[in-house]
Amino acid sequence: MAGRLSGALRPGQAYQPAEVVNRTTVEWLNRHGSERFFLLLHYMEPHDPYFTHPDDGQAIARATTPDPAPELRDDMVRRYEGEIEYFDQRFGELVAELERRGLYEDLMVVITSDHGEEFQEHGGWWHGLTLYDEQIAVPFIAKWPRGRRAAPPRWEGQVRLIDIAPTLLALVDAPVPPSMQGDDLLAGRDHERTVYAEEDHEGNVLQAIRASGWKLIRANPGNPRGLSELELYHVAADAGEMNNLTENQPDRAQILLGELITLEFEAQANPATGEIAEISLEDCEKLKALGYVEECR
Repeated sequence: MAGRLSGALRPGQAYQPAEVVNRTTVEWLNRHGSERFFLLLHYMEPHDPYFTHPDDGQAIARATTPDPAPELRDDMVRRYEGEIEYFDQRFGELVAELERRGLYEDLMVVITSDHGEEFQEHGGWWHGLTLYDEQIAVPFIAKWPRGRRAAPPRWEGQVRLIDIAPTLLALVDAPVPPSMQGDDLLAGRDHERTVYAEEDHEGNVLQAIRASGWKLIRANPGNPRGLSELELYHVAADAGEMNNLTENQPDRAQILLGELITLEFEAQANPATGEIAEISLEDCEKLKALGYVEECR
């Protein structure tokens, strides 16, 4: 049975669907398309609530179904894949509009995401509670602008979301702020660099390190998700992270654990700087509705 927020659920109640994002974008381009611009489009598909497309008022939502019955998995996957297809079609329509306006060839277009979703691969649902690849491996697709630096046909090394901003700035010869983390992906091709990830949500405090085809995940003792305190995977051969090799490869696990601890110390010694800014009550309420703020004053 599909979860509902209240009665029939419509996309506009949870987020604006891709066709609305496209329509708003076209309206913006009518005003600013002849100018030099940077445009960030936040599509929500695929994301919970998982809608059927075309919309029939039914959806499976995390808010109402935090722990779905296992027999819902096939329906949830079907809906999720349908949302991917729906987004792909809508984004194709936007690309066609950019081509019609003569803008597409000169634009740098990047498609990425902030997280994946879990469908019982490791016994859970949704996102934010583990650091397995189904949650933290996301797409990074870039269409290079005409006449700019040569782009590789495929990036073979580890790429992080924090690398995207400095890469875009370097592409347009803009200065990269010293405080900005991440690397220009075309400045060097280090295929073996170490990548760190962390998560702290609903009592699950996790860190992971990935290097040279191996991945180590550390979890806090007694975490609500029931994860082992240390997991080691040879992801080059076990992409699904099904075979925990901590006991079979104790030396490798300790080496990666030492590297993870070193990275944490380095991060603590060189924290990113920021400033405190005031936001309006209206903006705070919008963030609260998205789950990013607990209280607005």
